Amino acid sequence: LAQEKSDIAQKHKITCKKLQKQIDQQQRQLVEQEKKTGLSNKEITEQQTHITSHEKAIQDQTNTLNAQAHQEKQFEDHKNEYQSCKTQIILLEKQIVDLEQKHTLSLGNQDPSCPLCEQNLSASRKKFLEQKFNEDTTKTQTELQNIKLKASNLHKTLIQEHAVVQNIKKDQTELTKLVSQTEANKLQLKKMINQSQEDQKQIITAQVKIKELQTKLKQSINEQKKSETSSASKEKEVEY
Repeated sequence: LAQEKSDIAQKHKITCKKLQKQIDQQQRQLVEQEKKTGLSNKEITEQQTHITSHEKAIQDQTNTLNAQAHQEKQFEDHKNEYQSCKTQIILLEKQIVDLEQKHTLSLGNQDPSCPLCEQNLSASRKKFLEQKFNEDTTKTQTELQNIKLKASNLHKTLIQEHAVVQNIKKDQTELTKLVSQTEANKLQLKKMINQSQEDQKQIITAQVKIKELQTKLKQSINEQKKSETSSASKEKEVEY
């Protein structure tokens, strides 16, 4: 009987050692898991700060680009106006050439005739047409010079506006990249948060497991003590 009690006590002792070993292993894993979760939470906080900073930059840049939107429209309007001026210049230059040809025809013939109806011209009619052609030519040349001046000024303006618009387009490209990067960061943050939640569940599971093992260890120690006490009592009875 004494041997049986001794064997039981030995089994409890072995069980206690196994349980303690399992507890130590679980606690080491728990420490590593908590360390990993701590680093993960730090990365999550940094990522959230990073995203918040990007979102503010996106909003500021969007507001700036919205305020500059009229400059792009103005540039397009000036381009169209410049093209219109070039067309007018071509037409006016042709008109001047036509006027000069008509003027030459009315003055250069021995028997001058109207360049339009080919009827013979009287001296007074010839003088009238010459005066009219001169007036028309002067008027057209003045209009041509004004259009050329306008086109020249528009060209200078377009050069300046083109540089501004190029910078706006560059900012728009950078904004698109920033938005894309921020969206990617948000997806990454979501994955990090999900992983952190899973890690937290594992920590809770490990804590529960350790608590269960500690309870079993405590019970096993108590049973070991009872067994040892019972065995000692039996030995005293035999001696008595």
